[in-house]
Amino acid sequence: MYHLYWTKMLARAPRPDRASLLEWMCLGHAIELLKIRGNGGVQILLKQWHEAASNGESVSAFVIWLGPFSPNIILCDAEYAKHVLKHPKIYQKGFVYDAIRYVVPKGITNAEGSSWTRLRKLVTPCFHNRVVESFSDLIYKSAKKRIDGWGANNTINCHANLSQLTLSIILEVTIGKKVMEHGQAREIYQEFGQMMSYTAKCLVSPWRFILGSKLFMLLPFKEHKDYDQQIKRLERVVQDAVQERLQKGSKSSDENSLMEILVNEYEKASSDEYSEFTYKDLSDQLGTFLAAGHDTTASLLSFALYHILKPENREVYDRLVKEADRALSKMDDDTCFLDTEEEQHFSYEDVGQLEYTQAVLKETLRVDTPGPIIAREVVESIQMSNGPSIPRGTSLWIAMSLLHMDPSQWEDPERFNPNRFLSKKPRVGQYLPFSMGNRNCVGQRFAMIEASIILAYLVHTYSLEMVPGQTLVRETAIVNRPSNGIYIKLKPKSNDLRRLSMTPKDRGSTHSPHRNLPRMSSSDSFAEEVVL
Repeated sequence: MYHLYWTKMLARAPRPDRASLLEWMCLGHAIELLKIRGNGGVQILLKQWHEAASNGESVSAFVIWLGPFSPNIILCDAEYAKHVLKHPKIYQKGFVYDAIRYVVPKGITNAEGSSWTRLRKLVTPCFHNRVVESFSDLIYKSAKKRIDGWGANNTINCHANLSQLTLSIILEVTIGKKVMEHGQAREIYQEFGQMMSYTAKCLVSPWRFILGSKLFMLLPFKEHKDYDQQIKRLERVVQDAVQERLQKGSKSSDENSLMEILVNEYEKASSDEYSEFTYKDLSDQLGTFLAAGHDTTASLLSFALYHILKPENREVYDRLVKEADRALSKMDDDTCFLDTEEEQHFSYEDVGQLEYTQAVLKETLRVDTPGPIIAREVVESIQMSNGPSIPRGTSLWIAMSLLHMDPSQWEDPERFNPNRFLSKKPRVGQYLPFSMGNRNCVGQRFAMIEASIILAYLVHTYSLEMVPGQTLVRETAIVNRPSNGIYIKLKPKSNDLRRLSMTPKDRGSTHSPHRNLPRMSSSDSFAEEVVL
C-alpha cells in the first residue's frame, strides 16, 4: 500500500521500464544497480534509465525505485540541481549516505544543520589559502620520489600506483606521516580499497533497501565482520598519530599538517567547558580527509591519462607535455643552483603555469566524474518549478553524467576537449563534478593543486603510451574508478625535450613569472561530497 500510494503521488514523473510486478514491488531497480556497480559504473545505468524514461523526448527528471520503500527522483536539469544544492535546509543527506556514516559517524561529510556549521567552522582553517599553498612543494617532492621510482621502460597499472602516491601524500598532509615505503603504502591502499568497495556494495544491496541500513548492518555476515575490522585498523592509523601528537604537549615539527591545526583547536577547546569539540570530532575529521582525499584524486588522474593517451587526443597530450616541460624544467638540474644558498622549491606560483593541465583535469571531471551522483532527501513536501510535486522523504539524485553530457548545453559533448574550459565558464548548475553552494569542499584548491602537479610531473618525466588491446571497465566503489586498472608504458625522455622553451636564464631562476597568480575561484569546486 505504501508503494502504491507513493507511485500515485509521483505519477506525473516518467520512469524507466520495469520487470515483473513482484520484482517492481519488492526490489524496484535495485538489482540493476547492484549488477552495474562493478561492471560499467552507475553513470552507465543512469544513461540507460534516462533513455528509457525519455522515450525520445526531453526529460529533466524521472523516477526509480530501490526496494519497496524508497522512491528516488533522478534530476538531470541544471536549474533543478542548482535549486536543490542552494537549499540545504530543505534537501538533506538521506539514506544513501548511511553506509558512509558507518565509516566516519561524526565526519563533516555526513553532518547536517548546526552540527555541520560547527564542523565547517572547525575545519576551515585547515584549508586556508596560506596552508594549502604551502603544500605545493611537499606534493612535488612526494610525486618526484615515487614517480621516479617507477622507472623507465616499465609497464605499470597507473591507477594502483597513483592511488598509493595520493595516499602517501594525504597521509603526510593530514597526520604528518612521512612518505611511506612501497609495501606500507600498498597495504594501506588495499585496506582502503576493500573498505570502499564493500561500502559501495552495502549502499546498493537489495536487503538494505528492504530492511533499512541499521538492521542490515547488524546481520551476522562474515563480510560485515571483516568490514568492521578494516574500519578499526584504519581508525587506528589516525588515532595512533593523534595520541602521539597529544602526548608531546607542544607544537610538533609537522606544523603544517592538518592534524596539527585541528589538535591546536582541540587543545583550546579542552579548556572551555562549553565547547562541543570532542576527541571523536577530531579523529573523524582526519579520517574523512584520508578517506576522501586520495581515491577521488587517483581516479581523476587515471581517467585523465586514459583520455589523453587515446590516439585521437594526441594533440592534447603534446600540448600538455609542452606546458609541463616549460613549468618544471627549472627543477631538473641542481647544478643551476650551486651558486645560491636558497634551496630549490616548487611553489604555488609555479602551479599557476599549469593552466592547460588544469583544463585537462576539468574536462576529465566532465567526462568521468569521480562521483556519479549527489544525493539528497526532501525533509518537507515541495513543488518543484515546472515539475512534479515531491513528497517528504523522497530521495533526489543529481546525475552528474547526464548534466555533463547534455547536448543542449555542451557543444559536441562526447569529444574530449579541454579548450572548452579555457574559453568560457559553464552555466551555473551545469558543471558539478563535486557539488556547489554552501557545502562545496573546503579542500577544493588542494585537490586541484595536487592533481595538477602529479599529472604535470608524470608527463614531464616519461614518454607515455597506452598498452594496446585493453578495455576500460568502470566501477562505482563510492567513487568511480577503473575496476581492472589502466596500464601504460613508461619510456625514457630526452633531456632536451624536458627543457623545452626554457632559456638558461629561465632555468637558473628560482622565481616564477607568476607571482601575482590569481586565486582559484570557488566555482572550481572540489566538494566534500563523498557520493555514491
